[in-house]
Amino acid sequence: MPPLSLPRIALIAALGLAGLAAAPSAAQTAPLAGAWRGSGLMQADDGRRERVLCRAFYERSGQDQYRVSMKCVSRNKISRARIFTVKKTGKAMFSGGFHDQEAKLDIRIAIRLKGARQVVDIMSRRGHGRVELTR
Repeated sequence: MPPLSLPRIALIAALGLAGLAAAPSAAQTAPLAGAWRGSGLMQADDGRRERVLCRAFYERSGQDQYRVSMKCVSRNKISRARIFTVKKTGKAMFSGGFHDQEAKLDIRIAIRLKGARQVVDIMSRRGHGRVELTR
């Protein structure tokens, strides 16, 4: 095999870099995957408000769905980690939920992804809240 000339090496390198640029990144193919954290405000149905700090970890579990582990803390309460699934419902939108056995509540989750930021709406019959998370 003849040695590669400098122009040929440059062409091969350029094609390789172009291939890397065209390959979708992990963030593009699994935009929620990974660790997120942030804060927000929860409001009970009686009007009481409470600031919360949350951490979430998303793991892709299917074509358009993620397994989520989320834990939030407030001044008065530390929630245990909740594990649930969210599914893609629209462009950059996901939803899911879980049943809280202790409180006997169905919790609904809606997520709007905005680049490296997400807005998480949390709703139940006893209150609602919004948390903003970043990577």
